[in-house]
Amino acid sequence: MTIHCTELAGADTIEFWAELEPFVIDALAFDLYNSITLKDLRRQIETGFARTLLCADDDRLLSVTILQLFKNTHDERILHVVCTAGEDSNAWLACLIDSLQSMAKQENCDAVTMAGRPGWARKLRNFGFKTDQVHMRLDPNVSIRREKREQVTLAAVR
Repeated sequence: MTIHCTELAGADTIEFWAELEPFVIDALAFDLYNSITLKDLRRQIETGFARTLLCADDDRLLSVTILQLFKNTHDERILHVVCTAGEDSNAWLACLIDSLQSMAKQENCDAVTMAGRPGWARKLRNFGFKTDQVHMRLDPNVSIRREKREQVTLAAVR
């Protein structure tokens, strides 16, 4: 089985949206920041702000990755993975990483970035990714005893 990854032009992404959409919905279900809706993502693809990378074998589509290219606040060119989804990532992940590196080099990027669950961080470490930020979340409905808050605050100051 030969795996290949191909960038799909914006117009082609929209043309094949019905086949791609289930993958994108799956990926957005795990969006840590709930930062983008399906409708907004499609609009970004239509306007060229987001790009689509597909991994497939000879018979079927294996994964869909949506990317953005931008400059961050440190004036670095970033190729950012907005979302990726597919089954059996062991089959296509190496091909995807190779494609991301090639795209980043072609675009003179300083880095490829993404956010994900801890399992992705462990898996991507094998491909040279490093964790540079940690995502934290607090449920405002969880009660923390005042004494515990004071202990944590004092420990953080020392």
